[in-house]
Amino acid sequence: MSDVNERALALAAKNAAANGVQAETAQSDGLERVEGPFDYILTNPPIRAGKQVIYRLFAESAQKLSPEGSLYIVIRKQQGAESAVKYLKTIFQQVDTVDKSGGFWVIRCREGKQNEV
Repeated sequence: MSDVNERALALAAKNAAANGVQAETAQSDGLERVEGPFDYILTNPPIRAGKQVIYRLFAESAQKLSPEGSLYIVIRKQQGAESAVKYLKTIFQQVDTVDKSGGFWVIRCREGKQNEV
């Protein structure tokens, strides 16, 4: 788990431990201090940080995924889900909305375009 905010990272680690989940933590701006590749990356992006920040996180995620990996994003419709999907389609071959509930969208992205040969 990574976060730029030390307190958020400590709370995430505490929640993981309370639920019996073993997880490593890294204080990092995005994924710059996180080693990959990963089969799954899960994020609830910091929408209030702005599109420039969250789109960078999406691009970093595409670079850190294994060839068969998936990025899952939870984002509110009112906070830009539709524009996020549009952007994600520029960096991933497959972008699907797997669930919509209570104003939240769960988006799955696979096969990053940077991996094309």
